[in-house]
Amino acid sequence: MTNLPEVLYVPALGDPEHFEAVKATGPDGKSLPVAFTTAEYLDHFARATGMDARGVRAVRLATGQLLDDLVASQEPEICIDPMQPSETLLSYNKTGAVRRAQLPHGSIIEVREPGAAMPGEYVKLLCEVAESLPTVEEVWLMEMRVKPERPAAGAEDEVRPLLVVRQSVPEEHEAFHDTFMEFGDRWCENLPRGIAVDMLPEFAQPVAGSLRESCRVYSRS
Repeated sequence: MTNLPEVLYVPALGDPEHFEAVKATGPDGKSLPVAFTTAEYLDHFARATGMDARGVRAVRLATGQLLDDLVASQEPEICIDPMQPSETLLSYNKTGAVRRAQLPHGSIIEVREPGAAMPGEYVKLLCEVAESLPTVEEVWLMEMRVKPERPAAGAEDEVRPLLVVRQSVPEEHEAFHDTFMEFGDRWCENLPRGIAVDMLPEFAQPVAGSLRESCRVYSRS
């Protein structure tokens, strides 16, 4: 799942203010958090699994909040849209995390060349991972500066590393999302602890039209 919506639906018990998210149990017996991109998908899953008989209801959560809460509770994975064609297992809490939280409303975003060069060994690894994934065509390493619309006194802009990926298949292709996730996971898990990297496809805002040749670190020959 590359571009998660701003809001996800989570199966839960309790009232909207005090609820407990309900996990699902897979065929292997593993308990896993689940979330859905539409309320209809959640309703289908609840009926198919018998969750509806337990009084499970849909709770609407901001995607960034949900992922942050799961990271804080040391839940490394979540299944998005189980029992749907778009079902995806999202792994995001590894040594280096691919951050997909939503930007604060009204933020001003500037995409630019990195202020500091990425160490050569990490760029080399990035290229090796890209080469091993046949749909990856080009990769850019850039920097995203986030400026709050109304910054607090003394607050500094947030600067994030940004990995931009162009693939040879469209977003609708079944390999697109899996490749995007695998690329991020395999590279970022080797980064130093504490480094978070944003990832975007090359057609997404705010990078569309802002890519620079000097920032391209991989191109399939």
